[in-house]
Amino acid sequence: MGPVRRITCAAIVTAVLSLSAMMPASAVVFQTDALIDGPNTSDYLGNNVYNNDGSQQTTNARVAQGKAARFKLRFQNDGSKKDNMVLKGCKGNRKFKVSYIRGLDNENDTDSFTSPGGARALVQAGISADYTLVIKVKDAADDGDRKNCKVTATSEDTVTKDAVLATVRVK
Repeated sequence: MGPVRRITCAAIVTAVLSLSAMMPASAVVFQTDALIDGPNTSDYLGNNVYNNDGSQQTTNARVAQGKAARFKLRFQNDGSKKDNMVLKGCKGNRKFKVSYIRGLDNENDTDSFTSPGGARALVQAGISADYTLVIKVKDAADDGDRKNCKVTATSEDTVTKDAVLATVRVK
């Protein structure tokens, strides 16, 4: 009876290992959550809203020449483990200057945000990284000109993304 019992136990262990290898790894979930707070909003928009176009997480401002609008950006890790997010945003042009300022240290991160590889933010699960998007209206801008600035966060799995949208219109 002894050898039969060992074979049975080995067969059960092998079957369990095979089944667990076929199951999705649901314990590890990547989920970036981009949020935005603008001059005309009272709190962050986009919490638990996930999309690639910024819908339901869009804010705007009307700004005079020579002035700037500041938008608070928050990149929250809604996943189950730390995430090395890639952050990308729009560039400025001859009518609008665009800057990205990192967190409390006020580090200018514009070059990284607008580069092909984007900026990196290593964010623990349940924690967020904060930035400020500054869009300044240059003298070349005319009344009614508009700058739409989409900012995206992509999880390290390169599949999970979220976006926010800031719009500045010249007044």
